Order: sequence, then structure tokens, then C-alpha cells
Amino acid sequence: HCRCGSAEKARYLGRISGPSLDRVDLCVELAPVPSTVLVTSGPGESSARVRARVVDARRRPLDRGQLVPNGRLGPAALERWAPLSIHAREVLLQGVETHQLSGRGVARVTRVARTLAELDGAERISEHHVAEAFLYSPPPGL
Repeated sequence: HCRCGSAEKARYLGRISGPSLDRVDLCVELAPVPSTVLVTSGPGESSARVRARVVDARRRPLDRGQLVPNGRLGPAALERWAPLSIHAREVLLQGVETHQLSGRGVARVTRVARTLAELDGAERISEHHVAEAFLYSPPPGL
């Protein structure tokens, strides 16, 4: 465990430049699971079921003719392969203003939202995919 104070952590994280952070697609902080939950909860989703969902989601782009994975889509390819619903665009715009995203940041959120839509089996990215993608984004000023 890190014993640094919050000011020390902030100073260290402040050394990471914005352009470097723009290249991080996912940032997920996980809290420890209490031992009582580990002992009393039933089994979660099986690995085989998760694998099947991931394989299916990775197949979808290929089925529609997309030659590269979502994580490698550039800005022009995003326009073609990651269509946003009207409401998804509104959520993206609000998030861009709130998080002060760069162009790379917008592309990152859109790529993650496209992948979340794939996992849902959705053709278009909806507002909840964009909102969830923001949850996985590096926090502003990390």
C-alpha cells in the first residue's frame, strides 16, 4: 500500500502529461472486496460465458466489414463504424465540456463506447454506452 499523502500523490500524478493520458483508453479503480462478501456471495458469471460474449463482440466488427479492432479506429473510421444516436451525441458533448477532452479524448471515449455497444449487441452507440465509457476514462487532471 502507498503511504504517500494526497498532496504527494497529486504532485506525482501531475507529472503525467495530458497527451500521454490521452493514449490511455481505460482507467478502472477497484476497491477491495470485503471478506464477508467473498464468503457469502454465490458464484459470479462463468469464465466460459464471459469468453463467449467477448468472442461474439470481437466478431461483430468483422461481420460488418470493419478491418481493424475498435481500439485502432482513427477519427475518419470512427465516423463510419461508430455511429452515435442523437442522444449519445448529446451525452458525449456534455462529457467533453465537463472533462475538457481533447480530440484524442473524444476518440477514446467513442472507441470505448463502440466496444460497449458491441458487448450489448447494439448496432448504434446509445447514450448509456457513452456514459459508461466516461466512467472508464482517466479522471480529468489525473
